Amino acid sequence: MNGKSFAKMSRDANLLDPKLSGTDVDLTFAKIKTKTGRRITFIQFLDGLNIFAQKKGVGVDEINQRVLECSGPVLSGTKAEANKFHDDKSLYTGMHAPPGSLLSRTESRKFQRMGTIMTPDGKEADSDFLEAHFGDALKRTFEDYCDNPGGDSMDGKSFTKLAKDCDLLDATLTATDVDIAFAKVKKHDTRRITYLQFLEGLVMLASKKKMSLEEITSKVKASLGPILMGTVAEANKFHDDKSLYTGVHARGGPSIVDDSGAVDLSKHLDRSPSDIRGVKDIKTDTGFRALWATLSQEEGDRTQCLDHLD
Repeated sequence: MNGKSFAKMSRDANLLDPKLSGTDVDLTFAKIKTKTGRRITFIQFLDGLNIFAQKKGVGVDEINQRVLECSGPVLSGTKAEANKFHDDKSLYTGMHAPPGSLLSRTESRKFQRMGTIMTPDGKEADSDFLEAHFGDALKRTFEDYCDNPGGDSMDGKSFTKLAKDCDLLDATLTATDVDIAFAKVKKHDTRRITYLQFLEGLVMLASKKKMSLEEITSKVKASLGPILMGTVAEANKFHDDKSLYTGVHARGGPSIVDDSGAVDLSKHLDRSPSDIRGVKDIKTDTGFRALWATLSQEEGDRTQCLDHLD
């Protein structure tokens, strides 16, 4: 037995009182166990009961009687309050429902709808009715809002975009209601809806807005596709009027290849031979060519050069 169980036995046997405290029980356990051990044997346990009797000032038989009357560890814990959704299994739903109580696929679909729209013959309108009644009249609009290449499925963002572009959103039908309708018609393991699920979603939207099928389908069919809106920049003369460009932009913009014919710095440098002091002999052919290249191409400059050579 370890020290924790020894102290637990003392409490369950009602041995603790002002004469024998929990600290006294721990000190007794430390006295009767071996120095290197952390547990006690049955003989050491009896020695501990003798110490209890001496500490409390009673006989050993009285201590033994209390221990014998203890039927074992008293386990206590917090008891949960009654909860009808947990205790009453008849209220379980979904996969937790008892066998035989699950709704069929059709009943479950009807149960999840926001409301019910009746057909002219008094039946509930669903996706099958819409497909048979309208055919492919709404499929063009559905494909226009599909963001995948095949145009066979639509995500929640596109479904909300369609409702907004068709002016279906108002105080009775918000964007949150559209998202809820999309979540109910799609499959649990996907994030997109097919054309039939799209038609069923229109049924939910019409029920939420309390409008007929003809009204909501006419709005959807009148759609010319997604309405794209963006910010149009204001006029700026320094950008729009190219005659006001300055610097390198006036010559067509920066470039790493200069094909404009302009003279660069290397053409202004005189790299012709000279003496040790840097003095050039302009009477030599090399000096003449270097001087001729550095002067302007005007007629007066060429005359000045020739007069200087003479």
